[in-house]
Amino acid sequence: MNAADKENCGVSRVNEEKTDKNAGVSLGRISSKPRILKAIREYAERSPLRLHMPGHKGRGRARGLFPEPLDVTELDIIDNDRVVAAAEEDVKNILGVKHCRFLTDGASSGIMAALYAVKERGNKIIIHRSAHKSVYNALSLCGIEPVIINTGVENSLERLITVKDFIGHLKSEEVIGALLTYPDYYGRTFDIKSVGAALKDSGKIFIADGAHGGHLKYSAADYAGDYADIFVDGLHKTFYTLNQGALVGCNRADLIEPLDRAVGFFSTTSPSYRILASVEYGEKYAYKFGREIIEKISARARRLKETLSRDGVRFVDTVDPFKICVDFGGTGICPYKAEKILEKENVFAEMNDGRHILFMLSFATREKDLTALESAIKKIKSDKSLENSYTPAVYSFALPKRVMPYLKAIAAEKEYVPVADAAGRIAAENAGRFPPCVPEIVAGERIDEKTAEFFSGRGSFFGMKDGKLPVVRINKQNKDARAKF
Repeated sequence: MNAADKENCGVSRVNEEKTDKNAGVSLGRISSKPRILKAIREYAERSPLRLHMPGHKGRGRARGLFPEPLDVTELDIIDNDRVVAAAEEDVKNILGVKHCRFLTDGASSGIMAALYAVKERGNKIIIHRSAHKSVYNALSLCGIEPVIINTGVENSLERLITVKDFIGHLKSEEVIGALLTYPDYYGRTFDIKSVGAALKDSGKIFIADGAHGGHLKYSAADYAGDYADIFVDGLHKTFYTLNQGALVGCNRADLIEPLDRAVGFFSTTSPSYRILASVEYGEKYAYKFGREIIEKISARARRLKETLSRDGVRFVDTVDPFKICVDFGGTGICPYKAEKILEKENVFAEMNDGRHILFMLSFATREKDLTALESAIKKIKSDKSLENSYTPAVYSFALPKRVMPYLKAIAAEKEYVPVADAAGRIAAENAGRFPPCVPEIVAGERIDEKTAEFFSGRGSFFGMKDGKLPVVRINKQNKDARAKF
C-alpha cells in the first residue's frame, strides 16, 4: 500500500462510479479524497488567528494528547460547500443505502435517534433481552414499551433469535417493529435475511443495532445495512476511526426526514471535525482495502484457532471475522487468571465475562498481532497450575418473571438494597456487567436468587450504587412490591 493510496483512503480514482454487487445499479459518484480531513488540514496550514472555539486555539500545551490544529469548530471556510454533507453522500453511495448521517456521539446516539424517529408509529417494539444499555435508555426516553424476547441459553450463551421467537407479536397494531442487535458482542449473527423479510411482509419497521458490524459490509457475512430500514454502525470499534465515530443509515424514504430531525436532537451542536473526518476516512479506507485485509486476517485467525484447538483450547463459533472469543471456562481455565497472564504478556482483551475472553480485531490488526496472541494463549494453556481452575460463572439467562411493565417500573419510586436482600424484589432499573453493557436484570422483572448472586461476583457493573441494586420501593401506592402485578 503506497502513500497515495493511504491518503486517498481507499478510492482508486477521482469520482469513481460504484455499482452495488447485489442490485447491479449505479450508486452515484464517490470522491476519492477525504473531504473533511482535507478541509480542516487546509485551515490548520494557514496558522490562523483563532478568535473562536475551541479554547486551546490550536496551540494547546498537552502535546501528544491530540493534534490541536486539526480540532476546529463550524466555520464557513471549512464547511462552506457542505463538506460534511458531501462526505455523507459519498459514504451513502459506498454502502448502497438511501441516506446516511455521521455521528460524533457514538452508536448510542444513533440508537436514540432511530427510536425517536419511529416513536409515533406505535407504542411497543420488539427487542432481544440482551439489547444494549443504550436501547433500553432510548425506550425510556421515547416512551416505547419493549416486547422483550428471551431466547434462553445455548452453548453457554444466549440462543440466537429467529423469526419464530417473535412472529406472533407482529400481528399487534401497537408494535412498531423490531430493534435487534446484529452481530452480537461475541460476533455471532442471526438469519438477518429472513428476519428482515418477515418484518417487511408484516409492514413493520426493522432497526438494526449494528454497532459491532460495520465492517461486515466488506466480508462474506451479511451486512445489516443491506436489510434494515434503519441501521447504526459504530465505526470506531473496528475501522480507522476515532473513538465515538459512528453513522446511522436509512433505507426507507418515509423515514429519512424524521431520522434527520432525531439526529439533530441527539447530536452535539459542536461536533468534533476530527471525529467526522475519521468516520469518512475509515469508511473510504475500508472501501478500498477492507476485503483484502479481512481475507488476510480471517485466514490467520483460522490458523490460530486450528492450532490452539489441537491443544484443547475452545472457541465460540463466530461469523464476525474481527472477533476471536476463547471459551476459557469450557477449556477448564479461570478466565480471570488467564487475563492476568495476558496482561503480563502485554496483551489486553476487549472483554472478560467470567467464562469467555473476547479479542476484538480491526482493519489495523496485523498478522504478527495474531501470532503474539497465539503465543500468549499457548502459554496459558501450558501452565499446569491453571488446569481445572475454572469455577462456573453465574449466568441467569433464565426466564425471569415480569411482574410490572418496563416503563411503569422505570417510573416507579425506587430504593437501593444490598444484593443479599434483592431476591424477590422488583427491579426498578436495568443492571448488568460492562462490557458488554447488556442487562442481567431488566426493570419490571422479579429478581431471583441466582440473578442476585450474579452481582456478588467479579467484574464491573452498571445500574448499581455503592454495591446495591435498584428495586421498586414499597409505599402506600404500592403496598407490597413483592406482589404480583
